[in-house]
Amino acid sequence: MIQIIIFDDKKSFIHLALGFISALLPFPIKLFLFFGFLMYELIETIISRLRGFLFSQPIFDDFLSDLLEFLVGAGLASLFKIF
Repeated sequence: MIQIIIFDDKKSFIHLALGFISALLPFPIKLFLFFGFLMYELIETIISRLRGFLFSQPIFDDFLSDLLEFLVGAGLASLFKIF
């Protein structure tokens, strides 16, 4: 069972801000920031799995929550651009 908890740590607001900022930028930069963020999260997940730090917490849930925080920031920025 996947349990996704967003805004669960201090880095959550950095993910939100990065998503917000990336949505306000032109498309090539937006795409670069999204894939950069995605690669960072994948590397962080792999390293955490290899070190064995997060065996008590499902790692995939943490990855999805970070991705959702980024997307919430991008969604808020898109709403901000509309109004």
